[in-house]
Amino acid sequence: MRLQDKVVIITGGTEGIGLAAAEIFVQEGAKVTLAARNEERGQEVADRLSAPGRRVHFLKTDVANAGNVRTLMEATFEEHGRLDVLYNNAAVFWPAEDAQITELDEELWDRVIAINLTGTFLCTKYAVPAMQRSGGGSIISTSSTGGILGLGNTAYGAAKAGVVSLMKNVATQYGKDGIRANTIVPGVTETPMVEALFADPELRRQWIDATPVGRFGRPADVAMLALFLASDESAYVSGAEYLVDGGFSAK
Repeated sequence: MRLQDKVVIITGGTEGIGLAAAEIFVQEGAKVTLAARNEERGQEVADRLSAPGRRVHFLKTDVANAGNVRTLMEATFEEHGRLDVLYNNAAVFWPAEDAQITELDEELWDRVIAINLTGTFLCTKYAVPAMQRSGGGSIISTSSTGGILGLGNTAYGAAKAGVVSLMKNVATQYGKDGIRANTIVPGVTETPMVEALFADPELRRQWIDATPVGRFGRPADVAMLALFLASDESAYVSGAEYLVDGGFSAK
């Protein structure tokens, strides 16, 4: 198994890409802690993924809250005695309100930045000491094509661009400690949030036509790359960003 006995934290691990990663990581032998805000949903997912020989836990966590994040890292380390992988996947996306900069509400800006960028910063900040004590680890963060292209969502794009830079800095600062940091940059991926956004069949067709592969991404497309970055197969990979967008940004 590619992640046998590795201790993994996945934020936003109860739906979409995070859930797909949790399912694959558990199958590959990882001990997984899921972190999200919806306690009922989180416990249901943890119970469903648990089986004889599989260890899956859920901790209610607001990644924008430093106290919550410290508790998440400390509880996981105390439970398992190490931390091998952090997958920063928690994020929000409110396209209807995330408008042109002159029309963007400042409170919405603050909230998007707090969850999507500051949340990644906090989880990484408090994971690094645990990984140093463990002899190294892999930090994976989810950005978006919205963070490298001007697709019109101001706060979301700025936050996701910041994630790419943050991971590069972590990679250069902590490589000597055996800690790697990389970013995954998905395009449009079939999650509940995207299904609602592309409910209009014509809009959906236009975006698929603009994607060379001819379809939207699936959560497993992204999760399989996360598996590679979490595993020892990527031992010499750090400070990189990987597009998983079906060629959309290559046009």
